[in-house]
Amino acid sequence: MAGTGYKAAAYHAGSLRKRARNQERFIKDEINIMVATIAFGMGIDKPDVRLLSIMACQMIEGYIEKPARAGRDGLPRALVLLFSFCR
Repeated sequence: MAGTGYKAAAYHAGSLRKRARNQERFIKDEINIMVATIAFGMGIDKPDVRLLSIMACQMIEGYIEKPARAGRDGLPRALVLLFSFCR
């Protein structure tokens, strides 16, 4: 994200080695934004996540647990949910 002051990386792109390195960089706060198809399926247990953006087509029950994945350190968090029923 050139010019914004934010550093982003993809989790589900490239080689296994690249994914592991990007996850390590995210955990160590070397990057600010992690883009993934199933972010917390990555095994990330990071307490200071501030924003989750969820964009998917699934049953609404699949979203119930996701807001609790952010702000585990007690500080404010936000969730952006873009929802659509699947056919």
